[in-house]
Amino acid sequence: MEPETAFSECRTAEKVRAAFASLGLSCRTEQAITGLTADVRGRSDEATIALMGELDAILLPDYPYADKATGAAHVCGHNVQLGALYGAAIGLVNSGAMRELDGTVRLMAVPAEEGINISGREALIRAEKIKTFNGKQEFIRLGLFDGVSAALMQHTSQGDKVSAGGAGGLCVVPKLMRYRGRSAHPVNAHIGVNALTAARIGLDAVDHVVRLSPEWNACLGVPWPA
Repeated sequence: MEPETAFSECRTAEKVRAAFASLGLSCRTEQAITGLTADVRGRSDEATIALMGELDAILLPDYPYADKATGAAHVCGHNVQLGALYGAAIGLVNSGAMRELDGTVRLMAVPAEEGINISGREALIRAEKIKTFNGKQEFIRLGLFDGVSAALMQHTSQGDKVSAGGAGGLCVVPKLMRYRGRSAHPVNAHIGVNALTAARIGLDAVDHVVRLSPEWNACLGVPWPA
């Protein structure tokens, strides 16, 4: 009911922190601005397994439970991810299972997964609050994955499906593109450069690549064109 977008998930992060604290877990907060981690330790340090949930929402103002001020809405399942993360924490702590396991489970609430508001993230980079565009990249840079043997997460899909990712969802590298034109008087229109034309060609090229990508189509359940 309180969706928040990338690097501004303050209320969401506090809910996760309070939930973990109720289990007696100590959190490292303000990781990559809003992220946090908590370690559930076993009887030795043989291995560390990261279990992740994402904090952020997307923008969909027409959604019934969208934030009326920001347009943010949990329609990509991150609220379910955090519920699963908390459920795993309850199971690990209350069952006493970690006393029988050789290793540590690192619970991670990660910000900024959705690829929205890239210009806003660029402003955070200029302000030196972050150095990369995405939460997991920041977690890597900050060393929060150091010593992690494996990282796991789940994601909801349409219907009753639950997936753990695939070839179409392994990585994101945001790019902020600027198209610069060159002005010209109508008398010398031939020396002008229309930035809009360049942008349109670029968008058409990206659309063509995405629509023909076998990985993307596999994620959507669309057959690869002959």
